[in-house]
Order: sequence, then structure tokens, then C-alpha cells
Amino acid sequence: YRYGGAARPPRGELEATALDIEPLVALADRLPFEPALRKELEIYAPHGSFYDVALKWSGQWPQPQQYSVKGRFVNLGLNPVGRLPGFHGVSGSLDGNERGGTVSLSTQNVAVEMPRVFRDKLVFETFAAQVGWQRNGEKYEIRFNDISFSSRDLAGSVTGVYQTVPDSHGLIDLTAVATRADARGLTRYVPLQVGERVRTWLETAFPGGTTNDIKVRLKGNLNDFPFPEGKGGLLQVTARVTNGVLEYANGWPRVENMEGEVTF
Repeated sequence: YRYGGAARPPRGELEATALDIEPLVALADRLPFEPALRKELEIYAPHGSFYDVALKWSGQWPQPQQYSVKGRFVNLGLNPVGRLPGFHGVSGSLDGNERGGTVSLSTQNVAVEMPRVFRDKLVFETFAAQVGWQRNGEKYEIRFNDISFSSRDLAGSVTGVYQTVPDSHGLIDLTAVATRADARGLTRYVPLQVGERVRTWLETAFPGGTTNDIKVRLKGNLNDFPFPEGKGGLLQVTARVTNGVLEYANGWPRVENMEGEVTF
């Protein structure tokens, strides 16, 4: 690590065949890290292991003018901070720089925390993904390619693209398909932007039912989600239901053995 001066910015380089993050974080106050980096390590609390790591940067942290990073990671975890999700137990590889990059994931028993989007932690038995990002000025475009997942309630895949927008939750164009779903657990995947009354009703209205064909289409500015009256974007869900059970409300008759298609 070289401290910066008037003529040139600070710069650093790290290479390691194997690196455990937690001991590094514990020693952060004894290493030549800038105060902003030490603070981020404390907030994000990263843990896990990296292999075949090559990291270079030039500029003041946390926004260096240039950087490059490449390596594999195993059981990586971070706390959720701001808009960034938290996760635990993630394994894969990373190759990126200040202009863009890719992340490849292939992992089991992974947990994802998105407290601004979902009420509960999402746990997946298997999770695989190819995610790429590009930076254009202060804007980012993130592409979700070949994302597949499986949990006790749900199995399926996702493709799409997300773009950051200043003073906005961003633009999204996403398609998701579920090949297996249990109605009793689907409320875990209903975003908090859907009203609490609706989410509470969904938790009790469908005590049974399965499907092997769900399609979700989401497109538009997330500031306008869930796009009331179809304005500002598209939210469409279709599902084929088997052995469905509906308890609409107290005092209403229970409906069982439903077969059909649900669209909203």
C-alpha cells in the first residue's frame, strides 16, 4: 500500500492464494487501511474465504478511480446495508473493475436478506446465477442471466435487467418462472411494497395448494410499484393451481380441491 500525496493518489495491491476474511477484519485497526474502509468493514461485517485473489486499486477509498478484482469465494457473507442485500453461505467467482464485471454463483444452503423488500430472510437449498454489471458515469446496469433457485416452498428461474436512476428505486425489466410452488409459503416472497392488509390476507387465505407453472412479469420504474391501474409499469402474475384451498374470510365457506388458473 502506498499513501497518496499531491502528485498521485493512494494505491494498493493484494494477492493471495487463500484468504480468510474474518481475521483480516479483526486486524483492520492494525493494518494500513483508510478510515473509510475500516468503517465499511465494520458495517458490512464480511466473512468467508477467498482463493486465487488479485486486487488492485488507485484512488481514495471507498470510491477509487480505478480498481480490478478477481478471485473465487466460498461461504461468503455480508450484512444488509442500505439498498444492498445481505447474504450468507454464497460461493462462486468474481471478475470486475470500475467499468463493469461478472459474478458467477453456484452454491447450496444460501440465505438472502433484503429488509427493504421482503419481511423474512429467504433461504435457498440451491442457488446458481450469472450476474453482470456495467457502469456508465454514476449509473449502473445489472443483468441477471440464468438465475435458478430451489427452496422448500419454491423452485424456478429469473432473467432480467435492473438500472439505477438518481433519486429513484430504479428501472427493472424482469421475468420469473416457477416450476414448483407451495401456496402455504408463497407470502415469504411477496414484497413489502404490497400493502400489509393484502399480505396478511394472503397468509391465511390459501392454506393449501400447489402449482408447477407460475409466470411473473415485472417492468417499470420501481418508484411506481405496484403500478396501480397499470400506470407506470407492468406487474403480471399467472399461475396454474392444483388442489387449491381458499379461506376467503371468517364466516365464508371453505373452498377445497380447486383446479384452475389465477391471474393478477
